[in-house]
Amino acid sequence: MAFTSIDTIRTFLQEVETPDPSVFDEPATLDTFDAAYLSFRNIDDDSEVIKIIRRNTPSADTGNPLTLNAGVPVSLSSQYVKRGSVVVASSLALTTVYVENDDYIVDYSAGTIERSSVGSSIADGGLVYVWYLPYAVLTKGSDYNINYSEGSIKRRAGTTVPDGATVYCDFSHSQSSITDSLISECIDHTDAFLRQRLLGNYSALNSDEALIAASTQYCLYLLSLSQGVRELRVNTRENADSIAKTWYALAQQYLSVSLTTFSKYFSVTDFYSGGILENRFSSEGFRSVVSPSIYKSKRNR
Repeated sequence: MAFTSIDTIRTFLQEVETPDPSVFDEPATLDTFDAAYLSFRNIDDDSEVIKIIRRNTPSADTGNPLTLNAGVPVSLSSQYVKRGSVVVASSLALTTVYVENDDYIVDYSAGTIERSSVGSSIADGGLVYVWYLPYAVLTKGSDYNINYSEGSIKRRAGTTVPDGATVYCDFSHSQSSITDSLISECIDHTDAFLRQRLLGNYSALNSDEALIAASTQYCLYLLSLSQGVRELRVNTRENADSIAKTWYALAQQYLSVSLTTFSKYFSVTDFYSGGILENRFSSEGFRSVVSPSIYKSKRNR
């Protein structure tokens, strides 16, 4: 019997995992030779929409006026519209230019527009002209390849998309990259670590709530370290270093809480805060890679 469980760990992980699994309009460079890494791994299969702007000048939607009513979305000619490119006016001569969110609301993911329900300068049922930059949607397998687990896209040879072009990516991703098998492995390491050090009157069968909580925190420490290392494996990802440092800082918080509680349960006399991290469960190489400035400052104290 283990000191903690996968379900308990999952409960804690909900607090540190990404709250919003949807990403819109993330820019990336579509290159034939080098993959572009998105901000998240574990992209949901077939959830992506990879888009490109084919022209630089906004054009009026069909050249005809649209009738806007509050609470009634009107579809634009293009479902995918570049955010911030929409201009709405009372006439083709731009006699009155309206303000987004104050006078009208655009749903960029659905490609619709409607009159704001409160305070709009557009009369309910009023006619307006709309300009915007439309996206062209690229085709997987013809224009690009995608690696869902790595979160990377790459230009395919033969596509009409220029090499080095900027594309804009919508996608959803799994909120957790931590598998049950990894959690189980960390639980096993935690148990092995504890069984060698616990006082004789404590075990997984007669542990109290404080010991269970400390075991959970220690397991979360190991998981956080593993996630930091995982980020550094793909060092071409722009934010890999900052994400790894975040995981490392979180690991230190979990470790600090667990060590403080563990001290009264351990039989070893040479136990001290930080010793386990320094001497057994984390290499100096990992610390210097994840946070060289912090590591150096601690070494020079």
